[in-house]
Amino acid sequence: MKSGQKVLLGVFVFLFIAGGVNHFIAPGFYLKLLDYILPAGNEELAKQLVMVSGVTEILAGLLFILPQTRRWGAIFILLHLLAFVPVHVAMCFVRVPGEDPNVAYFAWPRLIVQFMLIYWIALFTQKPLNQTK
Repeated sequence: MKSGQKVLLGVFVFLFIAGGVNHFIAPGFYLKLLDYILPAGNEELAKQLVMVSGVTEILAGLLFILPQTRRWGAIFILLHLLAFVPVHVAMCFVRVPGEDPNVAYFAWPRLIVQFMLIYWIALFTQKPLNQTK
């Protein structure tokens, strides 16, 4: 693996682990995102989804560190990213009461980044589990 790839890999691992930890530090941010796909009255389910997705991100980021487990981490992250595509699509089209009117300006680029990440991670699922280059 080239040094630039290692740096990008390190940044990606950091972002996923930090993002997962943030689900526990600032769950309110993630709960607001679930307003786009869950009907009102599902607060307990929303809280559980935020916690599960936080654990998923942390675990996937940790698995992604070692070459021996990188493919499994990539599969885990890929499934995680795919699971949240509906949230990002809904953010582009659905208006939630009380939301910032500028959400759509950020939602479209976020959706594009989501698909770029899915493509990039999918490449890691193609490599053998123990391949280091």
